[in-house]
Amino acid sequence: MTKSISPQVQQKLIEVLSENYDYATYVVTYAEIKSLEFNYTGMAEFRDALTHVKRAIYAENEDLALDELNSTFEHIRRAAVESMQEYIESKYTHIRKRIYLSKLKSILARYKTPDKKVITNLEAIIKENLFYGREAKPRKEWKEAI
Repeated sequence: MTKSISPQVQQKLIEVLSENYDYATYVVTYAEIKSLEFNYTGMAEFRDALTHVKRAIYAENEDLALDELNSTFEHIRRAAVESMQEYIESKYTHIRKRIYLSKLKSILARYKTPDKKVITNLEAIIKENLFYGREAKPRKEWKEAI
């Protein structure tokens, strides 16, 4: 079955799959490489984005097609922000466990424990950055959130 796509839908498709898509794939790949884990969240969002592209191509009218492409963009955006959020939060959790083990080893070895004030201050900075990232991700500043 051959389907004709209107110039407006074609333009929107090009827009959705250009710079933002390239950026999102970069972020998803970066999170995978840094975490050394397959990025299920990013891949699921890309899958959902592709589903919306298919629906746009086969939509009954131009308005439905454009709505589907707007949904495509949202999944592409989520692929990036959710992937980076998961990577950063998992890295933070890993560091917290290492600090805890380090303190425990220090206590057991009767060495000086790490300076709690320094750790608390650094932890506050990390938590503040996580908060601002989460707060910015649903808005137009989603790249800033990353």
